[in-house]
Amino acid sequence: MKIIVIGTSAGGIDALSTICEKLPSDFAIPVFIVWHISPESMNYFPQMLAKKTKLRVQSAIDNQAIKPGYIYTAPPNNHVLIEDSKMRVVYGPKENRFRPAIDPLFRSAAYAFGSDSIGILLSGMLNDGTSGLWSIKDRGGVTIVQDPKEAQFPDMPLNALHNVSIDYKISIEKMGNLLVKLAADHTVNNNSNDRPEKMKIEIKMVSDGNVLDTDVKQIGELSEFTCPECHGSLWQIKEGNIIRFRCRTGHAYSASALLEELSVVIEKRIWSVIKGLEEHTSLVKYLTEHLHSAEEKQGLNLYLRQAEQSQRYANLLRRFLTEDIIDKLEIDSLTNN
Repeated sequence: MKIIVIGTSAGGIDALSTICEKLPSDFAIPVFIVWHISPESMNYFPQMLAKKTKLRVQSAIDNQAIKPGYIYTAPPNNHVLIEDSKMRVVYGPKENRFRPAIDPLFRSAAYAFGSDSIGILLSGMLNDGTSGLWSIKDRGGVTIVQDPKEAQFPDMPLNALHNVSIDYKISIEKMGNLLVKLAADHTVNNNSNDRPEKMKIEIKMVSDGNVLDTDVKQIGELSEFTCPECHGSLWQIKEGNIIRFRCRTGHAYSASALLEELSVVIEKRIWSVIKGLEEHTSLVKYLTEHLHSAEEKQGLNLYLRQAEQSQRYANLLRRFLTEDIIDKLEIDSLTNN
């Protein structure tokens, strides 16, 4: 049996609707979709998509058997993985700052189905899905991306094109017919039972996190960086031209996602420093207002100088933030690398 996995983010809903509209009622290949949905979402996505297709649509259910003729969508705040003939829905560590994320689904499809897996990447920002498509291609599967020229947000298709050997770069209008054609192709693929051990370890880190130290050391080389989420060490993983990172607990980042997350952490820390400086200024002003004895008043000038210094530092940091200092840090980091 073949399997289709689709990943999208910003600007992908209309594209998904168009693809699903063109799939006939007898389309037998199961389809799994990850859309970067908000954790607080009420999960109306399956009902909305069901109005656009002749196929049955449902939210993925943990340990349920995979059935042909179904479209399965990732529920909010959960990853979806594929284990041979069944699906897993797990609250695993975030990947590329998302849960659900595209890469875990794609990677598990590549591991379970090998050359019978078909991966599709649509509109979205940054590069979630690129590593997963690389895994599908590495296992002999078919890789497809939406033509970036028509994507509302072309980052994800473009990143895949730059880093993965893509079989089809195609418009959304033609993608449904392509899938029907691929479904009708009954060529017997030479699926190897030699599944990559590194891929197995990463899937396990997402599904239950129960991996040994010796397993973690197999996925890549220990880097000098730490995980912004849990502050553990990050292992650097190379897949062709792709460089990404994963920590012991399973949090995973592409290089650009790691840079984005570090920028967020830096901004939070700067705001925390501003808060401390302004609280210090307020406390000093309070103390100066409540000086009564002559001895206490002698320290007034020292307190006032401290208050002025704290407020000056706070104003300086505020100015840096309002002038997009985080963007400047990103540019400097990229330039220095």
